[in-house]
Amino acid sequence: MFFIDESGSITRNTYYKNRYFIISLIETENPNQVKRIFRKTKVKLPKKFENLYTPDDIKKEIKGSRMPTRVKRYFFENLVNKTDIKLHYIVVDNHHLIDSLHDNVEVCFNFVLTNYFKHLCEKKRRENIKLYLDERNCSIQSLNSLQDYLKIELMVKNDYADKVYDCAYYDSKDEEIIQIADILANLIYRACIYKKTADLLLLKDIPTVQNMYFPYRYNTLPFFENNVLTMY
Repeated sequence: MFFIDESGSITRNTYYKNRYFIISLIETENPNQVKRIFRKTKVKLPKKFENLYTPDDIKKEIKGSRMPTRVKRYFFENLVNKTDIKLHYIVVDNHHLIDSLHDNVEVCFNFVLTNYFKHLCEKKRRENIKLYLDERNCSIQSLNSLQDYLKIELMVKNDYADKVYDCAYYDSKDEEIIQIADILANLIYRACIYKKTADLLLLKDIPTVQNMYFPYRYNTLPFFENNVLTMY
């Protein structure tokens, strides 16, 4: 199953901070274990980072945008070492999208995500595909459309999955794994926009499985060297 969040937006705005739209995916077959480790890690924040967090803070939703890189590192090191999670991400380059994708945000999101899964499952077939998205995702008007896209590509046109189901929205306040996806999305976004050393080093150190830059021929990001799915 995949838990999905995003950072940025699909837009025609040419300001440099709006160039990239990030989709992050957390894959796990044991979500309960991931949630246990996430909670244990969160509880240790006031002691580990006493100048940044108080006991009251850990009762709130964790947000990647308010988390320093060193805290992100602490989370990912615990999660990667103690759970089965696999980290994936997609970088969409707004400055080089064709007009038809800019004009329909939902089509753009569905097209990019479906093609990502097509290439991912071509490398390793999945029996079942389940997607859980942050309910604040503004790119999709209907989850049925995304599920239909995936079924056509993964089950009808290609034998890459037995079943695509359970595409659902969750409130990130109540779903810790979507909060992890939020932390990853923010890390990728900051690495793309600011290219700060701490963000780039963390990306180098944590194992991401398969990533994609779209459209790939415009990729100039220094951390896209390995495990890249190419599409256009």
